Amino acid sequence: MDKGTLRTADLSANVWHKSHRSGEAESNLCVEVTPIVIAGAVAGYAMRDSTDPEGPKLYWTVGEYTAYTRAIQDGQQNLLP
Repeated sequence: MDKGTLRTADLSANVWHKSHRSGEAESNLCVEVTPIVIAGAVAGYAMRDSTDPEGPKLYWTVGEYTAYTRAIQDGQQNLLP
């Protein structure tokens, strides 16, 4: 799936999820993620800052998101340039 298609997906009805490691349930100091479903299948993921839900979002293909979450689980610290 190309990023252009992911960026044009309507996310208004999506449920956003915080990590259970974010601390307090009412804490807004974290990122939120939602799957982007196109034609009945997960095509990618969107990530946003929970303190700015209407602000910019990062878009990930399934492969990118899988690699990113595996790197976090493996303890890699320098994930971004």
